[in-house]
Amino acid sequence: MAKIQKKFERRAIEAEEDLLIDCQFLLQELIVKKGVSRGQLAERAGISKARLSQLLSADANPTLKTMASLLYALGERLCVSSAPCMSEDESNEVQHEAAEEAWQWTLTQSIADRGDDAEMVAIVKECSASNDNYSYSSEGLDPSLFELEDAA
Repeated sequence: MAKIQKKFERRAIEAEEDLLIDCQFLLQELIVKKGVSRGQLAERAGISKARLSQLLSADANPTLKTMASLLYALGERLCVSSAPCMSEDESNEVQHEAAEEAWQWTLTQSIADRGDDAEMVAIVKECSASNDNYSYSSEGLDPSLFELEDAA
């Protein structure tokens, strides 16, 4: 019997991975929403906690039956729908627009509004462990001894 070699098609693989990720995120959202621990879900579904962890891992490849069983154990059912695939150009355009939107900087805050931001930065820096946050005064040292002189 001749073995059929599947052609590598990036977009088909992305579609498979997207479905898997969508199912895993849906399952995780329901676990949180319903207030069920992973141990409780595993017990309800009749699988081990280790198997449930495997099913939620990045390397998982659960069957639709398994996903339906897990959702049923949460009192839900899995519903499937379809949508037309985008062309490569449409997909690239959507990704480009999403990237632009995510990185769009707005300068709508007035200087007065930034007081809270400055205060938050000060709090974060005070709590962070870094050399530039070292408090010389808490060691009884004069902070002016550690200031750099102007080159001018």
